[in-house]
Amino acid sequence: MKTVILVSIDFDDLPIPFKIASENEPNKSQILEKIIDIVNQCGLSKEVKFKSFHQEKGQKLYFYQIGDADCYVFVERIEIWELSM
Repeated sequence: MKTVILVSIDFDDLPIPFKIASENEPNKSQILEKIIDIVNQCGLSKEVKFKSFHQEKGQKLYFYQIGDADCYVFVERIEIWELSM
């Protein structure tokens, strides 16, 4: 069975989360790079600080501070089913 990595980036200041699917799991610097890209595109505070990291059963949760707001990044591995027709 194949798996895909789903990365959800949720900003307190934005109404919907950003979701990215990938075959490879991003590292901390790649996650920070994507957060900075989104911050620049959406005109949010340029001050981005890493706060903490939690891991449980293969799922990872990163916490960042962006100005006065919080940003949560949830990384999870999802199994995908292949249908043959």
